[in-house]
Amino acid sequence: MPNDISQLKTPIAEFQPDPNQPRKYFDETALSELAESIKQYGVLQPIIYYVNESGQKIIVAGERRYQAAKKAQLSEIPAIVIDGNEADKVALVENILRQDLTPLEEAEAFQRLKDKYKYSNEKLSEVFNKAPNTISETLSINKLSDTIKERYKANPELAKRELVKIARMRSEEGQINAYNKLTNYKPETEEPKDAEKDGKENYKLALGFIKSLTGKLSKSNIVISSDEEKENLKNQLAQLSTAINEFVNRYNLG
Repeated sequence: MPNDISQLKTPIAEFQPDPNQPRKYFDETALSELAESIKQYGVLQPIIYYVNESGQKIIVAGERRYQAAKKAQLSEIPAIVIDGNEADKVALVENILRQDLTPLEEAEAFQRLKDKYKYSNEKLSEVFNKAPNTISETLSINKLSDTIKERYKANPELAKRELVKIARMRSEEGQINAYNKLTNYKPETEEPKDAEKDGKENYKLALGFIKSLTGKLSKSNIVISSDEEKENLKNQLAQLSTAINEFVNRYNLG
């Protein structure tokens, strides 16, 4: 039978994963479960590959099946070859449609289709049958800082909506703080503080504040309409006087 899947079998050792594969993370538990199924029933759907300029067989679609087949210690796997010129596009589209990508993997795959094949947001919406605002939200995840992307790839625990919220923050520091808070991440080490630099900055701030306060007090024109207001003002001035005396003594300015 020419359409028998057994006719498509190729030595598994001849294949190599695509380095540009959108999926970067495979759940080990799910992979083991698939491997057990393959041991019993075999690989029921062929993987898709192309042959590169060096003659290597590069997997376009089905790397999860390939990894599980290796885990099941198969020597052959059914495979179909396609034109190498279309390989990258096929891999991207097939993986987005068929695989449970993380939000970041999906965002990066969408961006590659936009950059390499000039897909518009409308085209992405049409191909993947997703609302335009969903496409825009997914693409916005690419704005996450590199630090967050690396942490998320190692532990993809946040929901898509949380990543979108963080990605909308303009500053990298704000993104990282928000990500740390949501993941309860605590940096192992913090940058040592520069006491001298901080002290000089505080000096400038204090001097500016004192000058501003002195100017405002000397030019003030206030109306005190009750004894209560007068008492409140006296109390505040007394506290200010105490604070000034402590400041003078602390820095030996007397």
